[in-house]
Amino acid sequence: MFKQSILVLSLLLLMKFSVAQSSFQKFLTSCDTLNKKRELLVHADCAAIFTTAMISLNYAWYANYPRSKFHFFDDNGEWQQMDKVGHCYTAFNEAYWSSNMYRWAGVSQRKSIMYGAGVGFALQLTIETLDGFSKEWGFSLGDISANTLGAGLLIGQELMWREQKIQFKFSTHKKNYGELMLNERANDLYGKTLPERFLKDYNAQTYWLSGNISSLFHLQNNFPKWLNIAVGYGADNMFGGYANQWNNGLIVRNDLPRYRQFYISPDVDFSKIKTKSKLLKSIFLFLNVVKFPAPAIEYNDLHQTKFHWLVF
Repeated sequence: MFKQSILVLSLLLLMKFSVAQSSFQKFLTSCDTLNKKRELLVHADCAAIFTTAMISLNYAWYANYPRSKFHFFDDNGEWQQMDKVGHCYTAFNEAYWSSNMYRWAGVSQRKSIMYGAGVGFALQLTIETLDGFSKEWGFSLGDISANTLGAGLLIGQELMWREQKIQFKFSTHKKNYGELMLNERANDLYGKTLPERFLKDYNAQTYWLSGNISSLFHLQNNFPKWLNIAVGYGADNMFGGYANQWNNGLIVRNDLPRYRQFYISPDVDFSKIKTKSKLLKSIFLFLNVVKFPAPAIEYNDLHQTKFHWLVF
């Protein structure tokens, strides 16, 4: 998740840099017809994102681990598949934001979706290739499948509805594990700082498919256009990829059952909030990658049903 988040952050920073080049209102307004200069700028932006992200990852991440010959790695059983859902989320949002950049340049809706999906998939494929040459990991067919599914969600909605009625969102929080031993283990696995925990701690993360109720069910105009219903997936009690044991098996915590969590919760589609400000519209689009804090009902595979006043 950390590596994918670097790419999303790079995209956001590059968009912010682009906005600073001209007046907000004029620059943020999408073209009704193809603007060749803007299209070239978007091509250049995507190339810059790709190059910067790959160089940064190579030096900041992969350089710290030994290299090897290209090899495959089966990690499909790890982390209750939270990492796979994270790949879906990242590929979808990279594709979504790339497609929005092309729409801003006046590229047709159908073509911009295809371009965006291609950019998102290419970014993730390159990461997997780098993994394939890392002794620590390997090229994961499960990750590639998840990346394809994430980008495919964008394409599928375009082909079916010509609209993105379902958004892929994310939420997380700083988790306190109570026991000193568990907090130390979490520090080793997920990092000690707040940003590291937000990006890496699978036990604290939830991924959401958030559907716009009005669009999905063709409701009348008096129904709130911004109201979504979201279904979420999370997992807890994970202190190792496959099992809760560490220090070469000297510590085993079978008293902590690893389990999956399923949620249902209301959400907000910020892109449906009406405003004349182009800047606010852009901010609302950025906010749409994160689940709005709200009450939720949880069902988990320990056969428990719980109500939460606030999930984030």
